Amino acid sequence: MPMTPIRHLRARDIDRAIVCTALDNAYSDGQLSFEEHRSRIGKARAAVTLTDLKALVSDLQASVDLPPAQSTVRLSSAQSRGRTPLIVAGAVGVGVVALVVGTVLVASRGSDDDPAPAASAASSTSSVVTPAPVPVPSGVVPIVAPKTDFTTAAGISSFRDLYRERFGDTIADEVDMYPDGIYAVMERGEGEPNRMRRWTFQGGFSPGDLEARKPDQSVIDLAAVDVEALVRLIADAPAAIGVADAKISHIGLRTDGGGPAVYIYLNNSFNEGGYIRASFTGEILRISK
Repeated sequence: MPMTPIRHLRARDIDRAIVCTALDNAYSDGQLSFEEHRSRIGKARAAVTLTDLKALVSDLQASVDLPPAQSTVRLSSAQSRGRTPLIVAGAVGVGVVALVVGTVLVASRGSDDDPAPAASAASSTSSVVTPAPVPVPSGVVPIVAPKTDFTTAAGISSFRDLYRERFGDTIADEVDMYPDGIYAVMERGEGEPNRMRRWTFQGGFSPGDLEARKPDQSVIDLAAVDVEALVRLIADAPAAIGVADAKISHIGLRTDGGGPAVYIYLNNSFNEGGYIRASFTGEILRISK
């Protein structure tokens, strides 16, 4: 979804992550200096609305698209006149059995001309209607997506295994993993050579819209990543850039002029930090402070 519509909406973590990736790419190809990149990354992580994020990438030579926004809530005509309907409903289905429990609370705000309510113990206390709990049928186990720690070998390996299971291979245009948000953003070609789709991962894979892609886009193979070497790089990254209290903001896997590479970005609360560029086998190629 292009960033131009609904800019007034509040930004999500996934929106901030995609903008950070665009800033990383702009820094890598020389559009931003180190100070500009560090400043904009800090602002992106603190952005409140889509307008805030748009301002950070509007001058870049890149198209920055965000996943579809959730549907917005609109006030009804009854609400605009001071009447607020509240509908609370729950539904659980197993096989052909469906159970819906709903509670409707309508609270009317009166005017000075309305007759005074009768005095009573019941009317003198605010009435709160609590919806009845929705019973879960016997034998139903709630599905809870496991959290993935992208700073550990187990977490990265688990993500790679799930990726292979979902797509049938370990090929991607690029992948960005965010330890703080416990999620990842990835792009991979789909259908024709000039089409790709951005996916988000939070225990499962959610597809975005089909987007344009360079026909000669280079790809990476997640299977080629030495996970143990990558985890050692992550652990040693703060010392490597000389900022002991720096935390990993995100880890990028992508191709550049020198082939497939790992980018480890980190900073502290003062936006002091940098990034490490390394090979998939763990060899440090560049340290930027």
